[in-house]
Amino acid sequence: MQEKHICECCGSDNTEVRTSSRFFPIPFSDVLEYKNSVIHCNECNEDVEFEENQSVDSFLSVENPNYTAALRKSIDNMLSDLQKMDISQSHIERTFDIPARTLSKWRNDRNLPSAAAMSFLRIVRLFPWMLNVAEKNYDNEKSHHIALKNEVQYLFQKIEASGKTIDKFFSCDTNRVSCKIDVKMKENERIDCDIMGYPPDSCQNEETFYSIKNNLVESL
Repeated sequence: MQEKHICECCGSDNTEVRTSSRFFPIPFSDVLEYKNSVIHCNECNEDVEFEENQSVDSFLSVENPNYTAALRKSIDNMLSDLQKMDISQSHIERTFDIPARTLSKWRNDRNLPSAAAMSFLRIVRLFPWMLNVAEKNYDNEKSHHIALKNEVQYLFQKIEASGKTIDKFFSCDTNRVSCKIDVKMKENERIDCDIMGYPPDSCQNEETFYSIKNNLVESL
């Protein structure tokens, strides 16, 4: 006979166990599926999770071989992607002052990184220009400069890949350059993006026109 559970909300024993699938994506790896069971009360319509299912901690455990395999795959994919960008493991370790061979240990089944270390690796994979920020000793102005330059490059890549048209111009005065980018997304529809920065040496007190890609990135 199936065990009867008492509803913690109303005290009724008119309950049933319901099991459903839940999905947990591992960044740069697979989406893992796990089963989650709840006690459903047919009187008050509340769902109460079993004590062992109150979180995904038991699922996201190094004791779970599916989870650890997905983590290994994630680490391998991230480091492989960085190598394709000509960023070596030794470069990452040296720049961020990580003990030598740490990344290799993570990759080769010797040690699993902590949650904080895994988050760090994901950030470096997603924003590889963070290595340049570290190399500049996290200088505030230089860091913003690096971030802005890379995001502008990314913007141009996305626009060019979409086949959209761009009209761009610089308006210069003695204090700053205002770069206005008009992206024609659809007929009679535009998205305007204003970027403020310091004027390049060639900028005078007059409106100056630049090519779409090269001059804006070089002037930053």
